[in-house]
Amino acid sequence: MKTFSNGSLQWSKVYGGVGDESGESVIQNQDSSFIVAGYTNSYGHGNNDAYLLKLSKTGTLVWSRTYGGTNDDRAYSVEPDLTNVGYVLCGQTKSYGSGANDFYFIKTDHDGHTGCDSSGATSYTPPDSISSGGNTKAGGKITSNFAKDSLVTEQDSACGHCIHFRLAQSESESQNFYVYPNPASGKINLTFIGNLEGKSVVTIYDQLGRMLYQKYDVDASDLLEAVTINVSSFGEGVYTVQLNNKGLNTAKVFVVVK
Repeated sequence: MKTFSNGSLQWSKVYGGVGDESGESVIQNQDSSFIVAGYTNSYGHGNNDAYLLKLSKTGTLVWSRTYGGTNDDRAYSVEPDLTNVGYVLCGQTKSYGSGANDFYFIKTDHDGHTGCDSSGATSYTPPDSISSGGNTKAGGKITSNFAKDSLVTEQDSACGHCIHFRLAQSESESQNFYVYPNPASGKINLTFIGNLEGKSVVTIYDQLGRMLYQKYDVDASDLLEAVTINVSSFGEGVYTVQLNNKGLNTAKVFVVVK
């Protein structure tokens, strides 16, 4: 649905099949076309699949792609990638990873293809780990609070575009870990409300999985108050801060703005 600036209807369209569909995020390209991300139960490999559509400036469907496996996979946010040659989606997956909901990150070209096959669907077996750390550009709902595994990025060796992010945290651990202000421009403060044993390690990664900061020997008493980190030298973007303390491994995403 598109409206004029006064809210009156300009046009409305319906997209999907006999099952359930949901549109969760939309962006407009420089040519006035639209990209919509969400999920579909009508198309794909079964259950819900992540769903990406391109619409003309008048709402006519140009193409649509699905991504995912036989379980529940969803996209909640879409953004143009930093090189302006495609799109990045983030959401959640039950088809890949180690069970429950894992953080799902998909990178496509300008036609929505990942390179995994001709349809753009990510039909592949669970890939190998290629590096530690990582996150994605924020822009919608991010489901990392529900991931259960270690913090790794995984990439399919066949196509190089389909990536999972898995954050080692239970929902309760995530809720006990606070990063503020968020967004930030100069400094962030870290607080953990709970029981920690001995010293902790704090690590920050950029969106490519590169480690930008690491501090060992962080006292539990300091985290109860606040540990302050200067991020003024970081570029504008999205980062992941990870807290490790013996059996506990939790992470939060934060945004740096200028």
